[in-house]
Amino acid sequence: GDAARATSLALVEAFRDLPAEHLAELERLLITQAVSRGEVLMRQGDAADALYLVASGRFAVNVDGRRIAEVGSGSPIGEIGFFADGIRTATVTALRDSIVLKLPKREFAAFAERHPIILKPIAVTLARRLADMLAGDEQSLTHPRTLAVIGAGAFGGWTAVHLRRLGADVVLVDRWGAGNARSSSGGRTR
Repeated sequence: GDAARATSLALVEAFRDLPAEHLAELERLLITQAVSRGEVLMRQGDAADALYLVASGRFAVNVDGRRIAEVGSGSPIGEIGFFADGIRTATVTALRDSIVLKLPKREFAAFAERHPIILKPIAVTLARRLADMLAGDEQSLTHPRTLAVIGAGAFGGWTAVHLRRLGADVVLVDRWGAGNARSSSGGRTR
């Protein structure tokens, strides 16, 4: 119900610091979806047309048939392709009966345009996830990594800042360059 939805969304790190009125508006855009154990929520290579938030349950994340992670309540799923205007980078399958909150891309883009403040906490969350993935890679402990954030506008700028604070060498590449008014996180200026 609505109480479970509000509680689950409030637990998502990317949305935790949003003003109450923005959080309430975002919640109205969500579609509750039940996912059965063994059901594929998204397939690697498919168009990334929605972001999912796990309200309850657990999911396996596989890339090229290899499990790279498991995610549970409060976790976003599909954010890489969603925010990069790309395709799904992983196949995600329910490990048990689960409930997700689906945020369609078109509705989110309109919301973010009205409330660009939402982009900073999302960028921080994605940067932490990337840092966690790199920390789990033994090569990253012995070989320096340079990360490129490409075509990212304001959203990418926040991601780059956070990755830099985590110790990564970051190269930020944007079509319009830093500080240009045409630089954007999406839409026709990208």
